Amino acid sequence: FCWKQAGQIKFEAFLKDLTEDQREKELLQQQANLDALTGLANRARFYRAVEDTVITPLPATVFIIDLDGFKDINDTLGHRVGDEILREIGRRLNALIDAQSTLARMGGDEFALLTPNVTDPQQATQLATDILRQIAQPLNVHGQLLRITASCGLASAPAQAQEAMELVGDADLALFKAKRAGRGQYFLFTADLRAEAV
Repeated sequence: FCWKQAGQIKFEAFLKDLTEDQREKELLQQQANLDALTGLANRARFYRAVEDTVITPLPATVFIIDLDGFKDINDTLGHRVGDEILREIGRRLNALIDAQSTLARMGGDEFALLTPNVTDPQQATQLATDILRQIAQPLNVHGQLLRITASCGLASAPAQAQEAMELVGDADLALFKAKRAGRGQYFLFTADLRAEAV
């Protein structure tokens, strides 16, 4: 009886160790793939998703979204308010996309979206319009009503790029052009932007 009891205790301890190991692995997996603040995919996970899509090869569009004047919000209202805004923007963007898309927080106030099923320029620019409109809706954060705008750059594969880094880079160039045009703007990548950058 004592031996059985001792064996049972050892078996339970073994199971507990296995469960803790599994939890630790899941936590490490989350940290490797998810942004801690918003729960969205992180930069590394996003690049892997773009690479997988381009290699397949599936046509796709990448959107790079940057909040306008976010540093001023952090400086005047504090990081706690800034963090809540980022979480809310993440929720709003998530509500616009389907299960095939990948939404990520790239760091700071920059988000990225990969849409394998949106490649037509008209479709893509309509989604960019919806994204900017959704972000521009008033935010109620800790009792304060805030309005924020964003700029967006987008590029499509295989029309404008055949590699992941090139596709994201093209969307970044389009974002830079949108930001130069003023707040709340989007811009679809064109080949002359690359020549300008060079």
